[in-house]
Amino acid sequence: MLTTTLSALHHANACTARYKVLIEGLGGLSYGMDTPITLLHILDLCGVDDAIWALRACLPLQQHFVRELACDYAARVLPIFEANYPDDHRPSKCIEVARRYARGEASEAELSVARDAAWNAVRVAAWAAARDAAWADDGYADMDTTGVTAREAERQWQGEHLRSLLTPTK
Repeated sequence: MLTTTLSALHHANACTARYKVLIEGLGGLSYGMDTPITLLHILDLCGVDDAIWALRACLPLQQHFVRELACDYAARVLPIFEANYPDDHRPSKCIEVARRYARGEASEAELSVARDAAWNAVRVAAWAAARDAAWADDGYADMDTTGVTAREAERQWQGEHLRSLLTPTK
């Protein structure tokens, strides 16, 4: 079970407004600055964005969990990239190397090379998308509405996935 404390979150420079939301959700400062808080509890009280951010303050830091979670999130949206760039396997290769690295089966050098290649692929895709959006005056507002809906659906899935990983199995 991943846990943190109010003290650890404070030392990790938690956003003041969101930190206050968590404290209020816990019943106030009487909760105790060093009382363990499960990441699942933060997810319930504050949502997926705050729970993901709070991973940095989980002690001890669970690099394996964080890396696997990031890979899960990236793999879920990988088909969007692959639909537009079917011959570019750099992002999928990066996910594969990152998973191997999390298991201790790849070196930092391998991870660095794969990460740099993936970022280069994403930059190319981002520039192409920005160029296409700039030229596509017709229907641009519809694209934005669709994007917001897709983004919200993805955040919902991310929260559900994180919850499934944090919920103890019986």
